[in-house]
Amino acid sequence: MGEWNMQFYHKNVMMFLSLGASLTLLSGCSTGNLDDLERYVAQEKLQPPGFVKPLPQPQEYESFEYDPLELRDPFIPIEQPDEGRVVVNNGISPDLTRNREELEKFPLDSLRMVGTLKQDDATWALVRGSDGTVHRVRTGNYIGQNYGKITSISDVKIELIEFIRDGLEGWVDRKATVALSE
Repeated sequence: MGEWNMQFYHKNVMMFLSLGASLTLLSGCSTGNLDDLERYVAQEKLQPPGFVKPLPQPQEYESFEYDPLELRDPFIPIEQPDEGRVVVNNGISPDLTRNREELEKFPLDSLRMVGTLKQDDATWALVRGSDGTVHRVRTGNYIGQNYGKITSISDVKIELIEFIRDGLEGWVDRKATVALSE
């Protein structure tokens, strides 16, 4: 026998042995005693059928026909007259002329406080950005994308004031915190 025929022969023999072993194992898996299952099915068949509520009737669809000659274009925003609009300058605004700090490029909810450091009378917070880098900040530093200025640091949280546009060319401030992560 040639080498190729011998390899083919060995492969066939191995395949038949594997098939025989599989059949032997499967023959051990008999259906067994199904009396309890048959009894359960018979009891369930004796139960009266359940009641199914009827489906609700669908509501009549009212069509609407858009007439472009009589109605305004829905894709052009409605302009509000300036006479009824009152812009109140409450004196609140961030310092837009200062240089932005490193942690101001991250959204506040992506920043994690991971600890504190105390040196002399200064307390520093350790903050991990979403890029994995840990930064050291103190009261007066800025974090987050809404001009958040740190007002206090404790062992469990950083408190800050953010500045948000009010929609009328002004600003409002809001308090926010970054809690210590576990």
